[in-house]
Amino acid sequence: MSREDTNIGSLSYAGNEERNYSKVDDPPKYRMGSPGPGRSLGALSGNRIHPDGSGEREMTLQQMKQDGRLEGTQSTAGEHVFHVDNGTAATAEWSKCLR
Repeated sequence: MSREDTNIGSLSYAGNEERNYSKVDDPPKYRMGSPGPGRSLGALSGNRIHPDGSGEREMTLQQMKQDGRLEGTQSTAGEHVFHVDNGTAATAEWSKCLR
């Protein structure tokens, strides 16, 4: 296990797990960001890895974005968009389950 401790928290990882713990009354955070002019800020993806290791298929996606209703403005309003693969491999359609 690899671990880094500070007076306010710890970050560790071992095997296929990562832990980010706070030691104070402030939640741990992962920060993602990207420059403009696009709306995307960051994303978390859940993928199924092919048994032979030849590739992967994205099955869930959580996107953090600037609010699409305000595109082209300087607004700091954000949105989370959750996508879930609906199982149609031929079309790779996504179902937006929550926006």
